[in-house]
Amino acid sequence: MNLKLFAYALGSIWRKRAKNSILFLGLLFSLSLSLSSLFTAFSIKGMVLENIEAMPEITLQKTVGGRLETLPVDWRWELEEIPGVSQATPRVWGYYFFSHRRLQDGGVNFTLVGLDLYNDEYKQSLKQLTYDRFKSLEKGELLLGKKAMETIRLGYFEDFFDFYMPSGEKFRVPIGAVVDGLEGFEDTGMLILPQESVRKILGINKDEATDMVLHVPNPEEVETIRVKIMERYPSVRVVTKGDLFSAYNALFDFKSGLFLALFLSAMFALFLLIFEKSSGLGAQEQQEIGILRALGWKIGDVVGVKFAEHAVLVLVAFISSAIVAYGYVFLANAPVLRGLFYSPNELTPPFELVPHGSVLMVLGSGVLVMVLYLALVLIPIWRSSIVDPSESVR
Repeated sequence: MNLKLFAYALGSIWRKRAKNSILFLGLLFSLSLSLSSLFTAFSIKGMVLENIEAMPEITLQKTVGGRLETLPVDWRWELEEIPGVSQATPRVWGYYFFSHRRLQDGGVNFTLVGLDLYNDEYKQSLKQLTYDRFKSLEKGELLLGKKAMETIRLGYFEDFFDFYMPSGEKFRVPIGAVVDGLEGFEDTGMLILPQESVRKILGINKDEATDMVLHVPNPEEVETIRVKIMERYPSVRVVTKGDLFSAYNALFDFKSGLFLALFLSAMFALFLLIFEKSSGLGAQEQQEIGILRALGWKIGDVVGVKFAEHAVLVLVAFISSAIVAYGYVFLANAPVLRGLFYSPNELTPPFELVPHGSVLMVLGSGVLVMVLYLALVLIPIWRSSIVDPSESVR
Protein backbone atom coordinates (compact mmCIF):
# COMPACT_ATOMS: atom_id res chain seq x y z
CA MET A 1 0.00 0.00 0.00
CA ASN A 2 1.34 3.41 -0.96
CA LEU A 3 1.34 6.42 1.33
CA LYS A 4 -1.63 8.09 -0.37
CA LEU A 5 -3.88 5.09 0.27
CA PHE A 6 -2.68 4.94 3.88
CA ALA A 7 -3.37 8.68 4.27
CA TYR A 8 -6.87 8.07 2.92
CA ALA A 9 -7.36 5.31 5.52
CA LEU A 10 -6.33 7.68 8.34
CA GLY A 11 -8.68 10.34 6.97
CA SER A 12 -11.49 7.80 6.91
CA ILE A 13 -10.95 7.11 10.61
CA TRP A 14 -11.31 10.83 11.35
CA ARG A 15 -14.38 11.30 9.12
CA LYS A 16 -16.21 8.50 10.98
CA ARG A 17 -14.84 9.56 14.36
CA ALA A 18 -18.15 9.25 16.23
CA LYS A 19 -18.66 5.61 15.25
CA ASN A 20 -14.96 4.76 15.59
CA SER A 21 -14.80 6.38 19.03
CA ILE A 22 -17.50 4.02 20.32
CA LEU A 23 -15.70 1.05 18.78
CA PHE A 24 -12.36 2.22 20.20
CA LEU A 25 -13.75 2.65 23.73
CA GLY A 26 -15.34 -0.80 23.59
CA LEU A 27 -12.04 -2.37 22.53
CA LEU A 28 -10.15 -0.34 25.13
CA PHE A 29 -12.41 -1.46 27.98
CA SER A 30 -12.42 -5.15 27.02
CA LEU A 31 -8.70 -5.38 26.35
CA SER A 32 -7.78 -3.37 29.47
CA LEU A 33 -9.84 -5.68 31.66
CA SER A 34 -8.32 -8.78 30.08
CA LEU A 35 -4.72 -7.53 30.28
CA SER A 36 -5.20 -6.28 33.85
CA SER A 37 -6.34 -9.78 34.83
CA LEU A 38 -3.29 -11.32 33.17
CA PHE A 39 -0.88 -8.85 34.77
CA THR A 40 -2.38 -9.33 38.25
CA ALA A 41 -2.48 -13.13 38.11
CA PHE A 42 1.06 -13.51 36.81
CA SER A 43 2.46 -10.89 39.21
CA ILE A 44 1.11 -12.51 42.39
CA LYS A 45 1.88 -16.04 41.22
CA GLY A 46 5.37 -14.98 40.13
CA MET A 47 6.16 -13.38 43.51
CA VAL A 48 4.98 -16.43 45.45
CA LEU A 49 6.75 -18.99 43.27
CA GLU A 50 9.92 -16.87 43.23
CA ASN A 51 10.02 -16.98 47.03
CA ILE A 52 9.46 -20.74 47.00
CA GLU A 53 12.24 -21.24 44.45
CA ALA A 54 14.70 -19.53 46.82
CA MET A 55 13.80 -21.89 49.67
CA PRO A 56 15.74 -25.06 50.58
CA GLU A 57 14.71 -28.48 49.32
CA ILE A 58 13.30 -29.84 52.62
CA THR A 59 11.71 -28.19 55.66
CA LEU A 60 11.09 -30.06 58.94
CA GLN A 61 8.37 -29.07 61.39
CA LYS A 62 7.59 -30.83 64.66
CA THR A 63 3.90 -31.39 65.38
CA VAL A 64 2.23 -32.39 68.64
CA GLY A 65 -1.50 -33.05 68.50
CA GLY A 66 -1.65 -31.32 65.13
CA ARG A 67 -0.02 -28.17 66.53
CA LEU A 68 3.37 -26.89 65.48
CA GLU A 69 5.98 -27.07 68.25
CA THR A 70 9.62 -26.05 68.47
CA LEU A 71 12.20 -28.75 67.79
CA PRO A 72 15.67 -29.38 69.30
CA VAL A 73 18.57 -27.56 67.64
CA ASP A 74 20.76 -30.65 68.21
CA TRP A 75 18.80 -32.53 65.56
CA ARG A 76 20.92 -30.77 62.96
CA TRP A 77 23.93 -33.02 63.65
CA GLU A 78 21.86 -36.19 63.22
CA LEU A 79 20.21 -34.88 60.07
CA GLU A 80 23.53 -33.95 58.48
CA GLU A 81 24.62 -37.60 58.85
CA ILE A 82 21.91 -38.69 56.39
CA PRO A 83 23.52 -39.39 52.99
CA GLY A 84 22.59 -36.68 50.48
CA VAL A 85 22.09 -33.89 53.06
CA SER A 86 24.79 -31.26 52.72
CA GLN A 87 23.59 -28.89 55.47
CA ALA A 88 20.87 -28.68 58.13
CA THR A 89 20.01 -25.18 59.35
CA PRO A 90 17.76 -24.46 62.35
CA ARG A 91 15.50 -21.45 61.80
CA VAL A 92 14.10 -19.13 64.42
CA TRP A 93 11.11 -17.16 63.18
CA GLY A 94 7.47 -16.45 63.92
CA TYR A 95 4.59 -14.05 63.49
CA TYR A 96 4.35 -10.84 65.46
CA PHE A 97 1.06 -8.94 65.52
CA PHE A 98 1.55 -5.19 65.45
CA SER A 99 -1.63 -3.60 66.75
CA HIS A 100 -2.35 0.09 66.38
CA ARG A 101 -5.51 2.14 65.89
CA ARG A 102 -4.02 4.01 62.91
CA LEU A 103 -3.57 0.79 60.95
CA GLN A 104 -6.28 -0.56 58.71
CA ASP A 105 -8.30 -3.29 60.51
CA GLY A 106 -6.44 -2.51 63.73
CA GLY A 107 -3.09 -4.14 62.94
CA VAL A 108 -0.93 -6.35 60.72
CA ASN A 109 0.99 -9.59 61.17
CA PHE A 110 4.72 -9.23 60.53
CA THR A 111 7.02 -12.19 59.94
CA LEU A 112 9.85 -11.92 62.49
CA VAL A 113 13.03 -13.57 61.16
CA GLY A 114 16.11 -14.33 63.27
CA LEU A 115 19.50 -14.46 61.55
CA ASP A 116 22.44 -16.48 62.87
CA LEU A 117 25.46 -14.18 62.51
CA TYR A 118 28.04 -16.97 62.53
CA ASN A 119 26.40 -19.57 60.28
CA ASP A 120 25.37 -19.48 56.64
CA GLU A 121 21.69 -18.77 56.17
CA TYR A 122 19.37 -21.02 54.17
CA LYS A 123 18.56 -18.30 51.63
CA GLN A 124 21.04 -16.36 49.51
CA SER A 125 19.34 -12.99 50.02
CA LEU A 126 19.43 -13.40 53.82
CA LYS A 127 23.00 -14.66 53.69
CA GLN A 128 24.04 -11.55 51.75
CA LEU A 129 22.08 -9.36 54.15
CA THR A 130 24.00 -10.88 57.09
CA TYR A 131 27.31 -10.01 55.39
CA ASP A 132 26.25 -6.49 54.42
CA ARG A 133 24.64 -5.55 57.74
CA PHE A 134 26.74 -7.61 60.15
CA LYS A 135 27.55 -4.68 62.45
CA SER A 136 23.90 -3.62 62.76
CA LEU A 137 22.82 -7.16 63.57
CA GLU A 138 25.70 -7.59 66.02
CA LYS A 139 24.36 -4.54 67.90
CA GLY A 140 20.89 -6.11 67.97
CA GLU A 141 19.39 -3.57 65.58
CA LEU A 142 16.27 -4.13 63.48
CA LEU A 143 16.43 -4.41 59.68
CA LEU A 144 13.31 -4.03 57.53
CA GLY A 145 12.08 -3.06 54.07
CA LYS A 146 10.75 0.31 52.94
CA LYS A 147 7.09 -0.72 52.97
CA ALA A 148 7.39 -2.32 56.40
CA MET A 149 8.95 0.93 57.64
CA GLU A 150 6.00 2.89 56.26
CA THR A 151 3.68 0.61 58.23
CA ILE A 152 5.42 0.97 61.59
CA ARG A 153 5.68 4.74 61.11
CA LEU A 154 1.91 4.80 61.40
CA GLY A 155 2.54 3.78 65.01
CA TYR A 156 4.90 6.77 65.46
CA PHE A 157 8.07 4.64 65.34
CA GLU A 158 11.08 6.23 63.65
CA ASP A 159 14.35 5.27 65.38
CA PHE A 160 13.21 2.26 67.38
CA PHE A 161 10.45 -0.33 67.61
CA ASP A 162 8.84 -1.71 70.77
CA PHE A 163 8.19 -5.45 70.87
CA TYR A 164 6.24 -7.13 73.67
CA MET A 165 7.54 -10.46 74.95
CA PRO A 166 5.26 -13.30 76.15
CA SER A 167 5.83 -12.12 79.74
CA GLY A 168 4.30 -8.76 78.81
CA GLU A 169 7.58 -6.85 79.14
CA LYS A 170 8.49 -4.26 76.55
CA PHE A 171 11.59 -5.00 74.48
CA ARG A 172 12.86 -1.88 72.67
CA VAL A 173 14.98 -2.46 69.56
CA PRO A 174 16.79 0.31 67.62
CA ILE A 175 16.15 0.45 63.88
CA GLY A 176 19.47 -0.22 62.16
CA ALA A 177 18.61 0.20 58.50
CA VAL A 178 15.81 0.29 55.96
CA VAL A 179 17.06 -2.26 53.44
CA ASP A 180 16.88 -1.59 49.70
CA GLY A 181 16.38 -4.39 47.22
CA LEU A 182 13.69 -6.33 49.09
CA GLU A 183 10.65 -7.02 46.92
CA GLY A 184 7.08 -8.15 47.36
CA PHE A 185 6.26 -9.84 50.66
CA GLU A 186 9.79 -9.46 52.07
CA ASP A 187 9.65 -5.70 51.65
CA THR A 188 6.23 -5.32 53.24
CA GLY A 189 5.98 -7.97 55.95
CA MET A 190 9.43 -9.00 57.22
CA LEU A 191 11.26 -7.76 60.33
CA ILE A 192 14.86 -9.03 60.65
CA LEU A 193 16.83 -9.35 63.90
CA PRO A 194 19.60 -11.54 65.34
CA GLN A 195 18.36 -14.93 66.53
CA GLU A 196 18.99 -14.06 70.17
CA SER A 197 16.56 -11.11 69.99
CA VAL A 198 13.91 -13.12 68.18
CA ARG A 199 14.11 -15.83 70.82
CA LYS A 200 13.37 -13.25 73.52
CA ILE A 201 10.45 -11.76 71.64
CA LEU A 202 8.85 -15.11 70.76
CA GLY A 203 9.81 -16.95 73.96
CA ILE A 204 11.91 -19.65 72.27
CA ASN A 205 14.64 -21.34 74.30
CA LYS A 206 18.28 -21.27 73.21
CA ASP A 207 18.35 -25.01 72.44
CA GLU A 208 15.14 -24.90 70.35
CA ALA A 209 14.27 -23.78 66.83
CA THR A 210 11.05 -23.01 65.01
CA ASP A 211 11.88 -25.52 62.27
CA MET A 212 14.82 -27.01 60.39
CA VAL A 213 15.71 -26.71 56.70
CA LEU A 214 17.89 -29.13 54.75
CA HIS A 215 19.99 -28.53 51.66
CA VAL A 216 19.96 -31.44 49.23
CA PRO A 217 22.25 -30.83 46.21
CA ASN A 218 20.72 -33.68 44.19
CA PRO A 219 16.94 -33.13 43.72
CA GLU A 220 16.46 -36.82 42.86
CA GLU A 221 17.41 -37.78 46.43
CA VAL A 222 14.76 -35.60 48.10
CA GLU A 223 12.07 -38.30 48.31
CA THR A 224 14.51 -40.89 49.64
CA ILE A 225 15.70 -38.48 52.33
CA ARG A 226 12.09 -37.64 53.21
CA VAL A 227 11.36 -41.32 53.93
CA LYS A 228 14.48 -41.67 56.10
CA ILE A 229 13.56 -38.60 58.15
CA MET A 230 10.00 -39.78 58.73
CA GLU A 231 11.27 -43.18 59.88
CA ARG A 232 13.68 -41.55 62.34
CA TYR A 233 11.31 -38.81 63.59
CA PRO A 234 7.66 -39.98 63.38
CA SER A 235 6.33 -36.71 64.87
CA VAL A 236 7.97 -34.58 62.21
CA ARG A 237 6.17 -33.09 59.23
CA VAL A 238 8.46 -33.09 56.18
CA VAL A 239 7.65 -30.46 53.55
CA THR A 240 9.58 -30.40 50.27
CA LYS A 241 9.93 -27.59 47.79
CA GLY A 242 7.90 -29.70 45.37
CA ASP A 243 5.05 -29.88 47.92
CA LEU A 244 4.99 -26.09 48.16
CA PHE A 245 4.98 -25.67 44.39
CA SER A 246 2.10 -28.13 44.07
CA ALA A 247 0.08 -26.48 46.85
CA TYR A 248 0.45 -22.95 45.50
CA ASN A 249 -0.09 -24.00 41.90
CA ALA A 250 -3.33 -25.69 42.98
CA LEU A 251 -4.35 -22.51 44.81
CA PHE A 252 -3.67 -20.34 41.79
CA ASP A 253 -5.41 -22.83 39.51
CA PHE A 254 -8.49 -22.40 41.71
CA LYS A 255 -8.13 -18.63 41.62
CA SER A 256 -7.65 -18.89 37.87
CA GLY A 257 -11.22 -20.16 37.64
CA LEU A 258 -12.37 -16.73 38.78
CA PHE A 259 -9.87 -15.14 36.42
CA LEU A 260 -11.18 -17.30 33.56
CA ALA A 261 -14.75 -16.20 34.26
CA LEU A 262 -13.62 -12.56 34.21
CA PHE A 263 -11.50 -13.08 31.11
CA LEU A 264 -14.35 -14.81 29.24
CA SER A 265 -16.75 -12.05 30.24
CA ALA A 266 -14.39 -9.46 28.79
CA MET A 267 -13.90 -11.53 25.65
CA PHE A 268 -17.66 -12.01 25.30
CA ALA A 269 -18.19 -8.25 25.42
CA LEU A 270 -15.38 -7.79 22.92
CA PHE A 271 -16.71 -10.28 20.42
CA LEU A 272 -20.26 -8.99 20.76
CA LEU A 273 -18.78 -5.72 19.60
CA ILE A 274 -16.95 -7.45 16.77
CA PHE A 275 -20.05 -9.37 15.75
CA GLU A 276 -22.09 -6.20 15.58
CA LYS A 277 -19.37 -4.59 13.49
CA SER A 278 -18.91 -7.55 11.16
CA SER A 279 -22.54 -8.61 10.75
CA GLY A 280 -22.97 -6.11 7.99
CA LEU A 281 -21.87 -2.72 6.72
CA GLY A 282 -23.98 0.37 7.06
CA ALA A 283 -25.50 1.98 4.00
CA GLN A 284 -23.03 4.87 4.17
CA GLU A 285 -20.00 2.56 4.20
CA GLN A 286 -21.41 0.42 1.38
CA GLN A 287 -21.98 3.58 -0.64
CA GLU A 288 -18.41 4.71 0.03
CA ILE A 289 -17.04 1.40 -1.23
CA GLY A 290 -19.28 1.61 -4.32
CA ILE A 291 -18.05 5.13 -5.13
CA LEU A 292 -14.41 4.04 -4.78
CA ARG A 293 -15.03 1.09 -7.13
CA ALA A 294 -16.82 3.39 -9.59
CA LEU A 295 -13.82 5.71 -9.54
CA GLY A 296 -11.66 2.83 -10.72
CA TRP A 297 -10.27 1.47 -7.47
CA LYS A 298 -9.36 -2.19 -7.56
CA ILE A 299 -10.90 -4.64 -5.08
CA GLY A 300 -7.45 -5.11 -3.54
CA ASP A 301 -7.08 -1.36 -3.02
CA VAL A 302 -10.47 -1.08 -1.31
CA VAL A 303 -9.81 -4.04 0.98
CA GLY A 304 -6.29 -2.77 1.68
CA VAL A 305 -7.51 0.68 2.72
CA LYS A 306 -10.19 -0.78 4.99
CA PHE A 307 -7.67 -3.23 6.43
CA ALA A 308 -5.29 -0.35 7.23
CA GLU A 309 -8.15 1.67 8.76
CA HIS A 310 -9.23 -1.09 11.15
CA ALA A 311 -5.67 -2.29 11.80
CA VAL A 312 -4.70 1.19 13.00
CA LEU A 313 -7.81 1.34 15.16
CA VAL A 314 -7.31 -2.03 16.88
CA LEU A 315 -3.53 -1.54 17.22
CA VAL A 316 -3.95 1.85 18.94
CA ALA A 317 -6.65 0.30 21.16
CA PHE A 318 -4.33 -2.57 22.13
CA ILE A 319 -1.36 -0.29 22.92
CA SER A 320 -3.60 2.06 24.90
CA SER A 321 -5.16 -0.83 26.83
CA ALA A 322 -1.71 -2.25 27.65
CA ILE A 323 -0.67 1.13 29.07
CA VAL A 324 -3.92 1.48 31.04
CA ALA A 325 -3.64 -2.10 32.38
CA TYR A 326 0.00 -1.62 33.36
CA GLY A 327 -0.79 1.61 35.21
CA TYR A 328 -3.83 0.10 36.93
CA VAL A 329 -1.96 -3.00 38.13
CA PHE A 330 1.59 -1.84 38.84
CA LEU A 331 1.05 1.83 39.68
CA ALA A 332 -2.40 1.76 41.30
CA ASN A 333 -1.77 -1.76 42.72
CA ALA A 334 -4.89 -3.29 41.08
CA PRO A 335 -7.62 -2.25 43.53
CA VAL A 336 -10.60 -4.68 43.58
CA LEU A 337 -9.09 -6.98 40.95
CA ARG A 338 -6.20 -8.06 43.20
CA GLY A 339 -8.69 -9.54 45.66
CA LEU A 340 -9.71 -12.18 43.10
CA PHE A 341 -6.25 -13.76 43.21
CA TYR A 342 -5.04 -12.95 46.71
CA SER A 343 -7.26 -13.05 49.78
CA PRO A 344 -6.12 -10.30 52.16
CA ASN A 345 -7.26 -10.07 55.76
CA GLU A 346 -6.57 -7.91 58.77
CA LEU A 347 -3.32 -9.81 59.46
CA THR A 348 -1.83 -9.27 56.01
CA PRO A 349 0.70 -6.46 55.53
CA PRO A 350 0.06 -4.39 52.40
CA PHE A 351 2.26 -5.24 49.44
CA GLU A 352 2.81 -3.87 45.96
CA LEU A 353 2.55 -5.88 42.77
CA VAL A 354 5.74 -6.12 40.75
CA PRO A 355 5.94 -7.02 37.05
CA HIS A 356 6.16 -10.76 36.32
CA GLY A 357 5.29 -12.78 33.27
CA SER A 358 6.24 -12.91 29.63
CA VAL A 359 6.06 -10.11 27.10
CA LEU A 360 5.23 -12.80 24.52
CA MET A 361 2.13 -13.67 26.55
CA VAL A 362 0.84 -10.11 26.28
CA LEU A 363 1.76 -9.83 22.60
CA GLY A 364 0.15 -13.20 21.92
CA SER A 365 -3.13 -12.00 23.47
CA GLY A 366 -2.98 -8.86 21.35
CA VAL A 367 -2.22 -10.72 18.11
CA LEU A 368 -5.08 -13.16 18.78
CA VAL A 369 -7.59 -10.35 19.25
CA MET A 370 -6.32 -8.37 16.25
CA VAL A 371 -6.35 -11.37 13.91
CA LEU A 372 -9.90 -12.36 14.91
CA TYR A 373 -11.13 -8.79 14.72
CA LEU A 374 -9.60 -8.06 11.33
CA ALA A 375 -10.72 -11.39 9.89
CA LEU A 376 -14.34 -10.81 10.92
CA VAL A 377 -14.40 -7.16 9.83
CA LEU A 378 -12.80 -7.72 6.42
CA ILE A 379 -15.30 -10.39 5.32
CA PRO A 380 -18.27 -8.01 4.85
CA ILE A 381 -15.92 -5.38 3.34
CA TRP A 382 -14.71 -7.86 0.74
CA ARG A 383 -18.29 -8.95 -0.02
CA SER A 384 -19.38 -5.35 -0.52
CA SER A 385 -16.38 -4.55 -2.74
CA ILE A 386 -17.14 -7.34 -5.24
CA VAL A 387 -20.71 -6.11 -5.76
CA ASP A 388 -21.36 -4.08 -8.90
CA PRO A 389 -20.55 -0.42 -8.10
CA SER A 390 -23.84 0.88 -9.54
CA GLU A 391 -25.82 -1.28 -7.10
CA SER A 392 -23.74 -0.15 -4.13
CA VAL A 393 -24.15 3.52 -5.01
CA ARG A 394 -27.94 3.13 -5.36
